[in-house]
Amino acid sequence: SGTITLSAPVSVGGEVWLMSAGGIAGGTNTISATDLVIDANGTVSVDTQVTNADITSTGSIDISDIGDITITNLSASGTGAITIEAEGTITISTSGITSTSSGTLTINADNQSDGGGTISTSAAISNSGDVSLEADTYTIGANINSGSSDNLTITASSGAATTIGIGSSATGTVNIDATEAAYLQSDGNGTIVIGAAGDSGAVDINAATLKAATTIYGGATTIDGTVSFGSKALTIDTSDNSGKAITQSSGSLTAGATTLSTTAANISIGQTGNDLSSIAANTTTSGDVTIGGSTGIDLGASSVAGALSVTATTGSVTDSGVVSVGGTTGVT
Repeated sequence: SGTITLSAPVSVGGEVWLMSAGGIAGGTNTISATDLVIDANGTVSVDTQVTNADITSTGSIDISDIGDITITNLSASGTGAITIEAEGTITISTSGITSTSSGTLTINADNQSDGGGTISTSAAISNSGDVSLEADTYTIGANINSGSSDNLTITASSGAATTIGIGSSATGTVNIDATEAAYLQSDGNGTIVIGAAGDSGAVDINAATLKAATTIYGGATTIDGTVSFGSKALTIDTSDNSGKAITQSSGSLTAGATTLSTTAANISIGQTGNDLSSIAANTTTSGDVTIGGSTGIDLGASSVAGALSVTATTGSVTDSGVVSVGGTTGVT
């Protein structure tokens, strides 16, 4: 029932198997091998230099690799956090990651915090708590789901100014194409968070369908394709960056309750094919707001520093919240 503690580095040319009725503690000692198999009933914390890892634990898991690593199976339970870090490429394959832990699952391909790193998945990832992914390159080929009321967060390892592309033909250093976007919160539960508060890199959203409520942070944001969130909520927030507009240049946007926020910049979501169950638009300091839709438009609580223009092709324009407008108002 005790903990296995490494008192020296372990280096073999083949496999390393560690089985413990308790935990496994590596300290500063590194396990170097081709394959690493761990089965424990307690906390697992090891530094590795391995090619493949198969890990089962009822406690928290902390795996840090100095190069690339492939997780062929990770099964976890309990309440502990699960952290997988590497400096290079983290590949999730074969049986993937299945966790009923309520702790956060973090996968970070840039554990030296110097930018870069790749997360590549061909097997599913699920956790009962939050899921947090950090890399500059994402190759997503299987479902990724957090808990039903938790977040799946995707961030760039190169910092706040990194550009983001979402959808077919979208441009961005961090690039999630339309097929990959459909794997995110594929069960429709939880929230997808792309970027982080304070991010300033441009965001390009092109043709894509996302299945869960979504929050997107960044700098100037452009919607230029047919984009659908179904009936799920959408938040786009550039307000940490002055002068970063939210602009729809073409296509259509379908979403549930939608919140758009800028600082000293316009919001222009004026395409007549839009279908939004409600929209709240907030411009701080200055900025006009233009909203269009193919059906009736309901305005939620909004604060518009400049002018407000709302056009509903069919149906009426209503307000379910207090709408404050600093400039002129036009409703058709």
